[in-house]
Amino acid sequence: MNALNKLGGALLAAILLIAVLTGLQTGTGRQAWNGVWNATKTVIRWAGDQIAKLGVNVNTAGNLGKALVIGLIVFAALVLLIPAARAGRGLAASAFASLLVALLLFQPSLGASLRNAVSAPASTTVLIR
Repeated sequence: MNALNKLGGALLAAILLIAVLTGLQTGTGRQAWNGVWNATKTVIRWAGDQIAKLGVNVNTAGNLGKALVIGLIVFAALVLLIPAARAGRGLAASAFASLLVALLLFQPSLGASLRNAVSAPASTTVLIR
């Protein structure tokens, strides 16, 4: 019985995936996908701007100690506020995110490069011979 439930679940997931992919190929689906993509780029751009503002206000560029302390504060906030971030993969993901914030604060040009790469049109990010 358990094997049939797994098979039925896999079949249902496959049908749902096919329906979603087929729906995204229509004009309305493309518009919806473009809206989701634009919203994602906007959120990433906003997060990059906030990290850049924090780096300017606290003057962490080139100061590894300050950047690591802020990364540690972000890590503590994630672990305290998000229950899933307290064990296993959540803890590793929180540590990675905090280390990434500290790296972006220490070297702000990386954040600017990432923000520019995300906001650039796809045709300009491909290297042409």
